[in-house]
Amino acid sequence: MRSFIVKIFILSTILCTSVLQSQGLDPSWKKSVILAESKNDSIYQPIATGFLVLFQNHIFIVTNKHVAERRGLFFRFNSKSLSNPTIRLSIDTLLSFINLPWAVSSTSDVAAIPLIFYPSLSRYRDSIDVKFLGISLFKDWNYINEGDDVFILGFPLGVGVSARFSAVYRYGIIALKEIEGNYLIDSNIFPGNSGGPVFMKPSIFDYRKGALGEGTVGYLVGIDSAFLPYSDVAISLQTRRPRVIFEENSGLAVVYSTDAIVKLLSDYIKTHKPN
Repeated sequence: MRSFIVKIFILSTILCTSVLQSQGLDPSWKKSVILAESKNDSIYQPIATGFLVLFQNHIFIVTNKHVAERRGLFFRFNSKSLSNPTIRLSIDTLLSFINLPWAVSSTSDVAAIPLIFYPSLSRYRDSIDVKFLGISLFKDWNYINEGDDVFILGFPLGVGVSARFSAVYRYGIIALKEIEGNYLIDSNIFPGNSGGPVFMKPSIFDYRKGALGEGTVGYLVGIDSAFLPYSDVAISLQTRRPRVIFEENSGLAVVYSTDAIVKLLSDYIKTHKPN
């Protein structure tokens, strides 16, 4: 009897451990997330998020279109060196070296730029501590369903930014699939999250197969764009006319699916053929 109880305890411990491990995102995926900054009077301010994608043997920085439109934009990478913890890359400098434009979507809030290490930029190649998200990790709009759990990685309100930055996890669920190519998530997204990757939350149970065991992994399912604002109008007691509009975070945010990223990068490579 005692032997049987011990075996049950060991089995339950193994099962619980595997369940717990399956609920988290692979920690290495955080290395794909980079910080977008703007420079004003020699001071760098965190403004948004980007992530690195390996697509058809080309490395791209992917972010939002409204982020790419910012002037004086820098992307910051964690360094492998402890003495020099981060490396900043001026997008203006990168554009001048590669002589290629941004890839900008005409139908979604998605943009990308090829990260090409010309000789003058070669010092970055072996110095940055990053991971690239491959196309095998992408799942399209048709794969996801309302109610699916997701993780959103980014730098809301500049949180997570220090000598070595670390992206902040936010939790949410897919709230509404209404227009093909984008969807709403129920999650509190703030300035700084823009351009961050959205991952499916891993689970030991795959309801698509109705099976426990193999489960699902942390697929990339989209890119965060912005929260939906809620407007509250203050009315004057004297004139009965609106005087002030207060804008609040509704708790819902727009996400563009990986379909938009794949189309953008595919069209860009066909047109520009980056080296």
